[in-house]
Amino acid sequence: MSYTPSGYSGSNIAGGAINRYKSIGVETADPGRLLLMLYDAAIGNCRKAVIHLEKGDMAGKGVSIGKAQAILNEFIATLDYNVSPDLCANLEALYYFMIDQLTQANMNKSTEPLHIVIKLLKGLREAWGEAVDKTSGISTP
Repeated sequence: MSYTPSGYSGSNIAGGAINRYKSIGVETADPGRLLLMLYDAAIGNCRKAVIHLEKGDMAGKGVSIGKAQAILNEFIATLDYNVSPDLCANLEALYYFMIDQLTQANMNKSTEPLHIVIKLLKGLREAWGEAVDKTSGISTP
């Protein structure tokens, strides 16, 4: 007979360890890596929303879209117009466009707007990845 702490199954213990590992990765990441992690999370949540929609899981779709929108809102909130006003204005407009597309996907139960957002996020993630690589000297996976 194996021992597990009261109230925890083996999978909960493993899940907790994975969450702690991810948390340490986020806490120790430089700003460029953190940005890439957020792009990856937004893309992942959009992909999850597509899967939820295809399975008819409207609650799961809503949660995933909400997480992607929260990341995009965070991107907007952290834009520094003092550094590059034109770039920030363009990014802000693009982020708001993506938030609108996610809202349309949620309201209309449609995957097409999600695919648009995924494509845009992947392009931005690639561009930021190249910039991070150049400034850190480390290639992204």
